[in-house]
Amino acid sequence: PPPPLGLQVGTPICIQAIRFRLTSAARGRTIKKNQKMNFLIYTLGRTGSTLLTNLINHLPGVECDKEILRSMPSNPYSIIADKVEKCEKGAFGFKVKTSHLHSPLEFLHRMQMDGWKFVYLDRSNVVATSVSYLYARDSGSFFYNNRRLKFLNPQRPKIKLDVEEFINKLDEN
Repeated sequence: PPPPLGLQVGTPICIQAIRFRLTSAARGRTIKKNQKMNFLIYTLGRTGSTLLTNLINHLPGVECDKEILRSMPSNPYSIIADKVEKCEKGAFGFKVKTSHLHSPLEFLHRMQMDGWKFVYLDRSNVVATSVSYLYARDSGSFFYNNRRLKFLNPQRPKIKLDVEEFINKLDEN
């Protein structure tokens, strides 16, 4: 059997495990009938989480919302419960960044106690993460959409990288 959902994603094997678990849950194999499998993608910025949510949304019977807690609501659980209730598919998930939460550890603990499964995305190369953030901010393109970028500009826009700001960003990561 595949490894449990809740792994650090980064290898094709982990992606296959997630795909297996989500599609199995959507078909009712690993959960009780009429009970959704709930999962969340916990991530820092610039890790590929938008790509992952888009890929997951192409799986049959699975819905993966984007950043539903971006506004940092005082009671995120009511928003989540509403989304789960409205979801008509067998598996529901969403993406949450650490910056969207008032108390990340408390939030994750409660979600775990409520039976949610976790996918943790991490980008260990702090140089790539820092450059990606600065590029996204300065170019106005926070994710790469090949069709959109080709339509707007046949070449990726160039930016000037401020060395001091880059070093500060490295320290943050």
